[in-house]
Amino acid sequence: MSDSFLNIKISVLSLCKNNNGVFKSEKQAKYLISQLKRWGGHIGQNDSGYNTCPLSAEWDDDGIIKTTKYTKSKGRVTVWERRVSGVLTEADKKLLNRRKRKLKELNKQLAYREVCVVTVDDARIEAEQKKLDEFNHYIENNTLGLSVDFIENKIRPEAETTKRLIEHLKRKPTDFEENTQKMRDRISRMEELIKDIESTEFKLKENQR
Repeated sequence: MSDSFLNIKISVLSLCKNNNGVFKSEKQAKYLISQLKRWGGHIGQNDSGYNTCPLSAEWDDDGIIKTTKYTKSKGRVTVWERRVSGVLTEADKKLLNRRKRKLKELNKQLAYREVCVVTVDDARIEAEQKKLDEFNHYIENNTLGLSVDFIENKIRPEAETTKRLIEHLKRKPTDFEENTQKMRDRISRMEELIKDIESTEFKLKENQR
C-alpha cells in the first residue's frame, strides 16, 4: 500500500471519528472524492486479529456517509455511519437493544435481592469465635506441645481464615445492602444511557469526543 493511499484511509477515518464524516473544506472534499471514485470506495483494510478485512467508504457531496468492512463470516458489515440528529443508526439500534436486555436482567436481580432478608447469624459467629479462641490458645500457650512449624503453617493460617470469616459474617447485612445499592445505581445509569440513545443525545455526545 502506497503512502498516498494510506493517507486516504487516515483522512477518511479521521473525518469519521472527529467531524461526523463531514469534509472540512472544499479542497479536501474535491481531493477525497476524486480518490474515492478512483478506487471505487476502497480505502484499505481493517486488521482484526488474524484476519484482514477490506475496508470501503460511501460518500456524498458533504462527506463520508458510512464505512464498511467485508468479512468471510458475516459478509459486508457497517463499521461507522454518519450520525443525523433525530435518527438512530443501525449501530445505535443494536446498542439500544443490548442495553435494554441488560436493564431487564438487572431489574430481575434487584427484585430478587429486595425480597431477601439478610441478618447476622449470631449462632454461626459464636461457633466460629470458639474455634478462633482455641486456635489462639494453641498459638499463645501451646499446651499440647505442638511443633513451631505446625503452629505457623497450620494453626495460625486457620486462625486468620476464621477471623476473616467472623468479620464477614458480622458485615454480611451491610455488605448485602451496599451491593444492592450499587445495583440500583447501575440500573439508574443504564436508564440514563438508554434515554440518551433514544433522544439521540448519545450520538451528539459521541461526535464531540
